[in-house]
Formats: sequence, structure tokens, C-alpha cells
Amino acid sequence: MTNLQIAKEAYEKAVEIEGRSDSNIHAFKDVFQPELNEIQADQTLSRTGKNQKREELIAKMGKSMMDLFKKEKTEHQEMCVKANVRAQSVLVEPTKKPHETDIALHDKQMQELKMESLFNSPKAVSDKIKQYAAIVKDPYIAEQMINDLPGIYDRLNSRGAQTQEINTLSQVYNTLKLATVTPEREEAQRIYDATKDRSKKNLYLPLHENFLRERLGTKYSNNINNPNYFID
Repeated sequence: MTNLQIAKEAYEKAVEIEGRSDSNIHAFKDVFQPELNEIQADQTLSRTGKNQKREELIAKMGKSMMDLFKKEKTEHQEMCVKANVRAQSVLVEPTKKPHETDIALHDKQMQELKMESLFNSPKAVSDKIKQYAAIVKDPYIAEQMINDLPGIYDRLNSRGAQTQEINTLSQVYNTLKLATVTPEREEAQRIYDATKDRSKKNLYLPLHENFLRERLGTKYSNNINNPNYFID
């Protein structure tokens, strides 16, 4: 699998874990409530016996839920980190080179533009650079052209370039910057941004916490989003 595929898979897993909160609470309710009802309806138990059985049920279900919360919190954090690291790897990967002929043609065109920047008017040169940048679509060539812009800017500036020409070069830079963004890098950037601080995200909402508090008490509900701090 590629770095991008691994990043996407990890990110999707993290999102899947986030989406389980409602179903986990409902599953808890489906198990807890019938057992609690059975205890309360048991005529063979005294009030003290019922309270003892209820506390045993709370302890059993509380531990079960904390174990689940810990497992999911750990897995969620791992998936967020993996997605973020792998996405970052895609963003820093060297750009794939086009055919050598394309590189040679670009180098020839840039050499001509550099020579013109020594002799022609800044406006004429900046306009030609803008026209050429508009047809550059290959990410690698766009990167190479961006690297050449500071030198061209210095030459034009030394020859009295006006604000208009400087603005034109700025437009050229923005055009080329867009051309460097491949679909893969765009996807990687989206995943990188989405997972940068996602491992700190609470998996459960206040309503889930309140639900748990009413049934198990604050010992468990207070740690619903920080299960690693739970002490049995």
C-alpha cells in the first residue's frame, strides 16, 4: 500500500470509531437495563440484597464500559497519528519527473526568458512569463519554474520594474503554486489537516456522559473521554 492509501485507511478508521458512540451507549443500555429490571423485580431479594446486586451490576458493567472506552481511545489516537504521519510523508515526497524531453523544452524556454530579462523591458518579460506559466500544468516543471522566479525578480527589479510587473510575477507564483498540487497531494493535505489535532477529540458527548452518570455514577461517567485516568 502507498502512504496515501495507508493515510486514508487510518483516517477512515478514526472517523468510524468516532461514529460508534451512540451505538456503544445503546448497546450498554440494552444489556444493563434488563439486568437491572430483573434485580428490582426479584421478590426473593431483600432491599439490602437488591442494593448489593445493583452495585455488583454497576461494577461489572462499569468495568466493561471502561475497558471498551480505553480500547477505542487508544485505537483512535493510533489511527489519527498514523494518518497524519503518512499524509505528511506524501506531502514531502519528491515530485515525479515528467519525460526528459519535457524537462529539456522547459529548460530551453526558461533560458530564453532569463536572457530576455537582461535586455527587454520588465513589462515585456513579465508578460511573457505570465503567458508561459499559464500553460504549465506539470507539477515538477511548475516547481522548477517557481525556483527560478527569485532570480528573474532580482533582474527585473534591478532594471526598474514597476509595481505592475512585480504584481504580475506574484500572479505567476500563485498560478504555478496551484499547478504543483496533484490530486494525491490535495488528498494528503486534507487528511493531514483533519488529523493534526484529532487524537485529542472527545469521542463522547455530554449527553452520553449524563446517560452514564444516571446509571453508573460519576466514577465512570467522569472518565468517559479520559478512560486511561480511570482507577477501579
